Amino acid sequence: MSTQSGSITPAIPTLSEFEKIDSAEFAKRISMTESWVRNQTRNNCHDPIPHVKLGRYVRFEWNSPELNAWWDRRRKGNSAPISGGSTEATGRFLVRPVLRRSLGRERGAEIEREMEEARSH
Repeated sequence: MSTQSGSITPAIPTLSEFEKIDSAEFAKRISMTESWVRNQTRNNCHDPIPHVKLGRYVRFEWNSPELNAWWDRRRKGNSAPISGGSTEATGRFLVRPVLRRSLGRERGAEIEREMEEARSH
């Protein structure tokens, strides 16, 4: 530590305040496999998960702005509706709700008609 005019400053900068977790813990927190997480940190990945490499070890800074931005980019790419509703044309993709088998063939036929109508517009 060095002293300048009565103030004390650390000689080594502090690490970031975000929790450091390994790939196993990160995979558990986002409900994915560890191998998927490791693959998403590779150099050839299109949008790799923000991480810190320490030799062969990989660490993630939980709740860091970089990691949150990566998560938001991934979430924005998911355009499927969460619950039922009508078929919507969004851009060049046609999004329709996922049906449970219990809803029967009638609902499936209705959705097919809605899709045909959306395509014709």
